[in-house]
Amino acid sequence: MKHWLFGCLAFSLVVLSGCTQKIAQQHSLETIQIGEHKLQVAVMRTPEELQQGLSGTDQVPGDGMLFLLPERQEARFWMKDMRYPIDMIWIDGDRVVGVAENVQPPSPGQSLDSLPTISSQQPVT
Repeated sequence: MKHWLFGCLAFSLVVLSGCTQKIAQQHSLETIQIGEHKLQVAVMRTPEELQQGLSGTDQVPGDGMLFLLPERQEARFWMKDMRYPIDMIWIDGDRVVGVAENVQPPSPGQSLDSLPTISSQQPVT
C-alpha cells in the first residue's frame, strides 16, 4: 500500500471534508496511508478524471483527492470551476517535495485565460 501511495505523482489534500453526490456516485473512496495517518481519498486515474478533478464540486470527497499521473513530470493544475480553496501536496517517491497552501478559487466572472497555473515546481512521481 505504501509503495502504491508513493508511486503517485501528485496528491491534492483539501482541508474541508465531506462528499458531493456527484463525486460519491462516480468515485468510490480508497484508503491510503501516509506515515501513521490513514486517509479516505477519491483517486483520479483516467485522463477524464484528471481533467475534471474537483471542478464544479461543493466539497472534497472524504479527506482529499489523489491524482495518479501517467509518468514522472512537473505537474500543473488550475482552479477552473472551483468553489472553495484547497491545499495541494506534491510527492516525489517517498517524500513530500512541495505544498501549495490555501489555493483560492477563481473570482466570479474571471476569464479562463487569466487563471493561474499551480505547479509542482519539479518532476514528481
